[in-house]
Amino acid sequence: MDRVRILKFYPFEVPYKRGSLVAYFDIILYGEILIKNVKLIRNVYGGLFVAMPSVQVKDKNIPLVEIISKDLNEEIRRKLVDFYKEHMKEMESEKVD
Repeated sequence: MDRVRILKFYPFEVPYKRGSLVAYFDIILYGEILIKNVKLIRNVYGGLFVAMPSVQVKDKNIPLVEIISKDLNEEIRRKLVDFYKEHMKEMESEKVD
């Protein structure tokens, strides 16, 4: 069984702080834990990174989910980034056809 599974994927692109928000994901960890609204953000240099759900309180972002394991955190990042890049390739090939 995969430790990380993508349940839903919402691609779009809007300006976001220092870069662009390019997608939201709903993911399932270990087949038991659902995390909604995981953000995929492209920074101003073109790199992609994952931001777990958080809530804005006054001038501070408070995380709602924290992944403690570095290995699991990296696996989530890799899975979402790879999925996004593959989806964008498919979208580009559909435009060309």
